[in-house]
Amino acid sequence: MPPKLTCSKLPEEFNDSGLPVVSVALDGSPQTELANAPWGVTGQMPDVQFSLAYDNGAIYLKYLVIEPTVRAEVEEIGGPVYEDSCVEFFIAFGDAEAYYNFEFNSLGVCLAGFGPGKQRQVFPVEAVSKIKVHAVYPEQDELTGLFHWSITIKLPLDAFIHHQITSLLGQSARVNFYKCGDLLPNPHFLTWAPIEHPFPEFHLPQFFGKLVFA
Repeated sequence: MPPKLTCSKLPEEFNDSGLPVVSVALDGSPQTELANAPWGVTGQMPDVQFSLAYDNGAIYLKYLVIEPTVRAEVEEIGGPVYEDSCVEFFIAFGDAEAYYNFEFNSLGVCLAGFGPGKQRQVFPVEAVSKIKVHAVYPEQDELTGLFHWSITIKLPLDAFIHHQITSLLGQSARVNFYKCGDLLPNPHFLTWAPIEHPFPEFHLPQFFGKLVFA
């Protein structure tokens, strides 16, 4: 049975607030752990939590990450951010085969695409510019040596450029949430919904879980 999440509406007092304010609000929302490491982890497993909400115009998503090493090299929109310390959100609306992938490194740089499989239609820069981020850059804890960072993401409805979405209330979607870092000293591949596959691969929508907008 695929896992299921409920996405609640952002309280009205936060409507039209800036992302730093929404980020604080999301800290009070239920936190979900990326607890699955389908291909194992070499070294210490990162601690990754996420929370989410929505309003009449956008989906909001926040990741909190604690990990032993950080890479933040990609600065170009649409670049290979998955090589860096990276969090990702994949979503398919309804029963559609095609899905969106939104990928962010700790600098807030985004790679976005759409399609039914591994071959993606990469978003043009002007489409990615609709997406807003509030990134708290990595800081190293002096006692543990671990790096702490977070990113809050606003995905406005018009960022879903292959759909015309006017309301999320009552809708459901198929989703997965990820953390990776292909070029880290100890690469890892964490997921929310479990994946069964012989090698690391996130573009497997048959393993997506369910997200309900309540």
